[in-house]
Formats: sequence, C-alpha cells, structure tokens
Amino acid sequence: MTFYKRDVLGSVGVRSGTRTQVLAQNAFYLGARCTLQSLATLLEDGDVEPVHDVIARHGRQLKKMRALAASARRH
Repeated sequence: MTFYKRDVLGSVGVRSGTRTQVLAQNAFYLGARCTLQSLATLLEDGDVEPVHDVIARHGRQLKKMRALAASARRH
C-alpha cells in the first residue's frame, strides 16, 4: 500500500464513505503539491539552505514513521 493511501485510510478510517476518502486523498495531494512548488521556488531563487533543512526534517520524520510501521508489523 502506498504512503498516501495508508495515511488517508488511517486518518478517515477504512469504513468511512468513499466521498470522505476522496476528500482526504485530495487534501493530501494538494498539500504535497504545494510543498513541492514551494521547494521548487526556493531552488529557482538559489536559496538552497532552507531546502536542505526541509529535506532533513522530513527525512527524520519519514524514518521514524517507517520504524513505527515496522515494529507494528512484528507484533
């Protein structure tokens, strides 16, 4: 299961309606799209340091989430 589907289903629940799941998925995509556009703008302007900070911060969060998911599968 892809990352966004796992988060969407986890946040709205598997038994919720299709409309709710579609709205949650759309919100996830819009947030990701805006983040990427902001990072692209920073890179175009030559501001590389904030981009590195964002990547490092989110990289730590992703590692932590993957570790939690791996420990949940073991139980």
